Parts: sequence; C-alpha cells; structure tokens
Amino acid sequence: IGAVLSNASGAAGSALAAHPVGETLTQLHQRFPHWLREEFAVDRVGVDQHQLLSLAAPRALYLANAREDFWADPLGSYAALVAASEMWGVEGWPEPAEVWKRNLPTTKGPLGFHIRPGGHALLPYDWRQFLAFLADQP
Repeated sequence: IGAVLSNASGAAGSALAAHPVGETLTQLHQRFPHWLREEFAVDRVGVDQHQLLSLAAPRALYLANAREDFWADPLGSYAALVAASEMWGVEGWPEPAEVWKRNLPTTKGPLGFHIRPGGHALLPYDWRQFLAFLADQP
C-alpha cells in the first residue's frame, strides 16, 4: 500500500471527534449500528482521528471533502491532517480559513487535502485530484 485516499469520511474517518462540527460517533452508531461496536460509539474514546491518520506514515495520505458536507466536517478533517503531519515531518500548513476560501488542493510532500464545492459524494473532480497527487509521489 503506497497511499491512503479518503473522501468525506467524517466521524470515525478523518474528522477529529474533538472538533465541535459534524456527525458524532454516537450519532453515527445510532444511524448505522453495524459500523461500530457499541462500546466505541461514544464521543470520547481516548484516541482521536489525527492519531489514527498518523498510523499511515510513511505512506502518502490525501483527504478530500466537500464544502456543503457538514456531517463529514471538512475543517475537522483538515485539522486532523495538520495534527497528524508531524509524523511525516511536515509543517507550515495554511490556516483553515485560507484553505476553505481558495478552494484548491493543498499538498505538502506525502500529504494532501482539498475541499470542493457540493455535498457528500465521490466525483470525477475528486478522482482527478487523487490521481494528480499520486503522480507527484515518489
């Protein structure tokens, strides 16, 4: 496995559980009880998503989100990527407001992120960003 690509994964995916936006683990379990064991369906399990994302190191990691997909918490995913990036030795990320406003992919070596217009979906735009990111990886 050379890279991990995640699209709109939200709670129990790439969004920080500690970020006060989006779907919580409790809500996720209520809607999809087959996705999580009941004992993990609490909003504080002692580990947050940036710690789990960092387990992908040293592989490349790219997170994709959509501007209108608030349940998936795009900025919570970005915050998790920034927090996890220390495992790759990557720093100097743009502020979240800048990433939200400019609507362009943000990449730093083996890490990447984008927020696109629209809602919860996996679109050709997302695939183009994934493929361009992978093409730049060694």
